[in-house]
Amino acid sequence: MRPALLLLAALLLLLAAPPAAQAQESDQELTFEIDEVPAIYQDAPTAEEDATASPAIGDDMEALRQIYPEDPLFETKLRLERHLGVYLIRYPQRDESERVEINKRDVDASIWVSIGSREENDLACKMVRWLVFGRTTWARGARGVFSDFQDLNALTLRFVNVRLRDNKRGRVKKQVHEVMEATLTRRDFEKLKLEEVQDDLNQERCVDAARKHLSRYVFHTKYFDAFKAQQ
Repeated sequence: MRPALLLLAALLLLLAAPPAAQAQESDQELTFEIDEVPAIYQDAPTAEEDATASPAIGDDMEALRQIYPEDPLFETKLRLERHLGVYLIRYPQRDESERVEINKRDVDASIWVSIGSREENDLACKMVRWLVFGRTTWARGARGVFSDFQDLNALTLRFVNVRLRDNKRGRVKKQVHEVMEATLTRRDFEKLKLEEVQDDLNQERCVDAARKHLSRYVFHTKYFDAFKAQQ
């Protein structure tokens, strides 16, 4: 009887082995999938942390170099982009006009913003928020830019509208129109009361906030009204 019991026990162990092995294999596959999640989809650093990466930018250097071909200031512009956090799509969806320019001690960033049904105050809310605080939760806006670049004098953010039209020869012609622009100097930034800026944004007093808190604010009314008239 004892050999029979041993044989039965061995058979039971053999039958139980495959499911266990299968479960172990499944766990390994699951772990592999988690490890392979690209950095672009992982949680971005918070505003309190140093802006070292943007989920939209990630490590896609090839796409970024299409925006800044053979640019000796590529690394600097990339760092500025990460502080602002305004560029959330890659080339070629991102237009070539959407870029950061550096002129001595001044920085100028242009971003294509859809007008649609938005009015001046709607765009001004974006302008003030993106310029001062950054567009996203991991960006720091002017706070990060002026902290990181001690010699920087002024930061300008420009909203543009890009339109494609067919000319007489059947070629597509791209037109870039300025819609709104604002500048914040280091001197004015250092005097800025962020709580008051945030309160104006919360109350949606954005045009007033832009005129009160920023060094320079320009709304291109003529183009904006002409665009609206064509809709």
